[in-house]
Amino acid sequence: MFRLRCPRSQPADAARRRTRRFVWSGLLALLVLLAYRGFWEFHLRRFAVVEPGVLYRSGQPTAWGLRYLIRRYGVRTVVSLRGRSRAALRRGVTDFGSPDGPAEAQLVRSLGVEYLHWPMGQESYWPWLPPAHFERFFQLLDDPDRLPVAVHCIAGRHRTGTFVALFRIEYHRWNADDALLEMQRFGFGHPVFLQEHNLRTYWPRPRPDEKTFRQLQQDWAALLPPEADENYQHWIWRLRKRIQRPNYQRHLRYWLDQRAPFALCVAHRLIDRVDRATQRAIADHAQAVLHDRQASVSQWATAAALVADYGTPAQQQRLLAWLRRQVSRKGTVTPRYHAVVQGVTNRYTMNRFPYWHVLLEDFRRRPEPDCRQYRYCDTAAARMFCTVPESLAPYAESWEQVRRLVRRWLEDHPEVLQPRRLADPVVQQALALPKDAAVR
Repeated sequence: MFRLRCPRSQPADAARRRTRRFVWSGLLALLVLLAYRGFWEFHLRRFAVVEPGVLYRSGQPTAWGLRYLIRRYGVRTVVSLRGRSRAALRRGVTDFGSPDGPAEAQLVRSLGVEYLHWPMGQESYWPWLPPAHFERFFQLLDDPDRLPVAVHCIAGRHRTGTFVALFRIEYHRWNADDALLEMQRFGFGHPVFLQEHNLRTYWPRPRPDEKTFRQLQQDWAALLPPEADENYQHWIWRLRKRIQRPNYQRHLRYWLDQRAPFALCVAHRLIDRVDRATQRAIADHAQAVLHDRQASVSQWATAAALVADYGTPAQQQRLLAWLRRQVSRKGTVTPRYHAVVQGVTNRYTMNRFPYWHVLLEDFRRRPEPDCRQYRYCDTAAARMFCTVPESLAPYAESWEQVRRLVRRWLEDHPEVLQPRRLADPVVQQALALPKDAAVR
């Protein structure tokens, strides 16, 4: 007696084999992906390219991560924003205990790269940059010989996020909403009201339109021949490297005398590298622009910043008197007044205190669409709170508290309300770093 056997369906067997192969392939790919991400999370946590050849961000790198940044991306400067410089780095994936690798400064220096330690984390306005670091931020990123830069803190979220947001607004011309959104994508967490205010009210240095830029190149072509496909930032980099030469400074003074439309804005980018005679010429031109009702908003703002930093005592007193009159009149905010406020609040230096003190009495709302929740007095208080050379509170929680703390501090330090040039020794107090803050 024969038993009939039903043969297996060959198509069904083939389908099951394909399914198993697909599942195993997916699991293998997932394991590879997890291993890859774990490897990078260990060596370069939250690593990202902000701008190729200019700026890279991450959390604390390992020794391998630093070597990779320097060798793969050609990093010339490493900036650590950690509160304390770590004594030792982790060597590799097996270094899960106490780090036993080389010190970061030692390793970076041994690879021929500049190392800067800009500690952040103990300030009452955290995670905003302290005044010294804020000023050095521009000096660093305006110097092509020190680029690219790699910046990191511990996790690569708050301090690094603030550094990158400022870069985005200044150099990429992002609006504050986009910069804040990027911070959230890197795990920043809940907004910090002082930091968000400072980003929203930050005034980036002006840039010319295409037609004006071509005219700038033509005006300087005899000394600085244009390069192919050059943008304004690269042109400024080249000009800053040469402006200390006497013939360049003579040409700058002549150019200012000709009242070139964008000359003052260019001079603002160069003033820290010129001699006193050229600084006086720039300040005199800025004073004239302040009283020119036909000037542009960017010219007014730049002129106010220059007079506040480099003007003569008489020029600074005239600027203060004009601000007082505008505040006392109240009423609608004019474009000229708003531009001047932008100019005197664009940096964090002690010589700006007299102007901020006047603005403490201005309770009008700012006119920018994304800043209407702020008043001019809030901006003045925020600038002071972030500039005083000491912590005023463990943490600031409201604008009323910030203004109260600032006014109390001013009562004990009335000397800061006297107009001073940026180079004044008293002004430099706010820019002084601890001896171990920068390691070269």
